[in-house]
Amino acid sequence: VHSAAVVNLEGNGDAEEKVVKPAISGTRNVLNSVAKVDGLKRFIQTSSIAAIYRFDEPEDYVFTENDWNTWSSIENGDAYGYGKSVSEKLVWEEKEKGNLGDCQVV
Repeated sequence: VHSAAVVNLEGNGDAEEKVVKPAISGTRNVLNSVAKVDGLKRFIQTSSIAAIYRFDEPEDYVFTENDWNTWSSIENGDAYGYGKSVSEKLVWEEKEKGNLGDCQVV
């Protein structure tokens, strides 16, 4: 699954309502649906660079699977990155609980 998210490049309006909440609720909807499946064998989440990329790192910084986007927020104008990182953390939480079968995040 790769949950789509709203990209609001104009920066106007309520970013939490238009960008963040839909991203998080979309991921929750998928996770709630998956929880109803008996015998789930595999769940694959296609990640986004927005889930790990931080604008406060130097240009030559090498991001890895151990990184999380802790920079993005609604307040600093990156609601998209914030929504993607929070949404992916939801998937990792369910994976760690063992609720997603053979869960892979790629």
